[in-house]
Amino acid sequence: MKSKNKGFSTVEIVVAAVILVAVVVGLLLVVKLSKNSDTTSEDETKATQIVDALLSQVDADVRSADLDVNYDADNYIRFIGRNKCQFFLFDSASGNVYVVEKNSSEFGSDDETIRNTASEQKPAKEEMSVTATNVKTFIIELVGADTAEGSVKTTVRAEVGNDIAGNVSKSQNTPLNGEVIKYYADRAGHDVEVPSATPTPIPTNTATPTPTQAAQPTSAADTPTPEPTTAADTPTPTAGEKELQVKHKFENPQTNAETIVINTIVPPIYPEDAVLIILVQRGEDETENLTGATIGGIGLDVGVPADGYTFVLDHDPEPGEVLRFGPYPLKDFIEFKNVSGIQKLVVKVNDNSGYSLIGADIEYYK
Repeated sequence: MKSKNKGFSTVEIVVAAVILVAVVVGLLLVVKLSKNSDTTSEDETKATQIVDALLSQVDADVRSADLDVNYDADNYIRFIGRNKCQFFLFDSASGNVYVVEKNSSEFGSDDETIRNTASEQKPAKEEMSVTATNVKTFIIELVGADTAEGSVKTTVRAEVGNDIAGNVSKSQNTPLNGEVIKYYADRAGHDVEVPSATPTPIPTNTATPTPTQAAQPTSAADTPTPEPTTAADTPTPTAGEKELQVKHKFENPQTNAETIVINTIVPPIYPEDAVLIILVQRGEDETENLTGATIGGIGLDVGVPADGYTFVLDHDPEPGEVLRFGPYPLKDFIEFKNVSGIQKLVVKVNDNSGYSLIGADIEYYK
C-alpha cells in the first residue's frame, strides 16, 4: 500500500504564492492610498488657511481705508486711509504676497495729498514682509465704487502640493468705506447717499487654528481682573507684597497710530505669571463707540482680531480716559506659538473709532 502524500503539490504552492502576493500588494496599495489621502488633506488645510488669512487681512484693510483703494499693473494693491496705509505686492513668480503698513502722515497733511502721494508708492520688497506664501492668484476689483453698494471683490488662490485638493480658490466681497464711495461718486460727477457709519464688526480669524484650552490666551471675560480701568486705578502693592514690575515693551511712535505688531510673540524671559496689558485711550471728540462696542483686538499672525481677543467696552469711557485690556498671560501665547507656529501678535484699534492705541505693557510681580 502506498503512503498518502501529506505535503503540497507544486500547483498548490504556486497558487498559494499568487494569493499571498495579491494580498501583500493590496495591503501596500491601501497603505499608499492612505498616506496620499493624509497628505492631500494636509495640503488642502494649509492652502485653505493661506487663502482665509489673506482674505481676512484684506477685508479689514478695505473697511479701514477711508481715502482710496487702488491697484496697478505692477501687482501693487493699496488701501489708503487718513491714519494708515497698507501696501501689498503680489510676486507671481515666487507665490509670495508682501505687505507693509505706513503712517499716512508720511504722504501729506491733507486728504488729497495723502491720496495722490500714496497712490504713487511702490515699496521695495526689502522694506516689506511676507504675509502669505504659495499664492497663485491675488487680485482685487472695484465693484460699483461710486454707488451706495460699492465694494471690493477679492480673489485668492493658493496651491500647496501637487494634488488638486491642495489647490484652493475663494472670492469675497467687502463693502467699501463710505468715504471712499463718496470720493468715487464725486469723481463720477454725481452725489451718493451712504448709510451712516456704524462700528465695524470684527471678522472671525478663520485662518488661524483655534488653540486648545490649555494653550489659548485667557480673554478679558475669563479673568477676574481684566476689566478696562484707568491708569490711576492700578493698585499699588503694600509692604510685604511682591513689587509690581512694569516693562513698557511696546509703544506707538505717534499717538494716532492704530496698530502694534509684536514680532516673535514675546521670548520666554519673563516669569510664568507675566502678562500682557494693552493700553488704549479715548480721544476728546464725541464717539458712538461706548458700552458694548468692540473697538479692536489682538490678531494671531494677521491684522484681524481673533475670537476671544477683541476689546469690548464694559462702560462709557470719559474723554481722555486710558483703558487697560487684559491681562493676557504671556506663557499661553508662547505655548500657542509652539503649537501653531504663529510668529507675531497684531494689536489693533479700529480706525476712526474715537480711540487710540497707546502701547502694550508686560507686567509681573517680583
